[in-house]
Amino acid sequence: MSSIKSNKSVTAREIIDRVMERTGLSQKEIASQLFETPEKSLSNKIGRGTIDYYALLEWAGNEKVDLNWLFTGVGRSVETEINDILLWNIIEAIEEGLAKLKRKSDPKRKAGIIALLYEIYSKSGEKVDKEQIFAHLRLVA
Repeated sequence: MSSIKSNKSVTAREIIDRVMERTGLSQKEIASQLFETPEKSLSNKIGRGTIDYYALLEWAGNEKVDLNWLFTGVGRSVETEINDILLWNIIEAIEEGLAKLKRKSDPKRKAGIIALLYEIYSKSGEKVDKEQIFAHLRLVA
């Protein structure tokens, strides 16, 4: 059985600070909403390092918070999931668009275009519009 070794231990204060950073809530609001406890009680628990880690894990799961970030501060605060269908539709539209425009794009530039369009479409929730992608390609490819 392997174990993870670290030279640094994380404090309850650091974790609560990350929750505050992620949610924009005050410690009092976190005490009430996340731990269902008065702020003074949470302050005491933070000082002793005895916060309810199960409540934290449940919150992190519900909010899609990356546990590595929550406990270490490393990485992104949100778990990232790739929408395979969206990604495929964007790549397909780019390939069709480049063929239609009779243009080629080097892999690095193409990856940048894919990443940008993926971010736009994943945030907007809109369906991939090939004609709109073709218009983008005319400008950049």
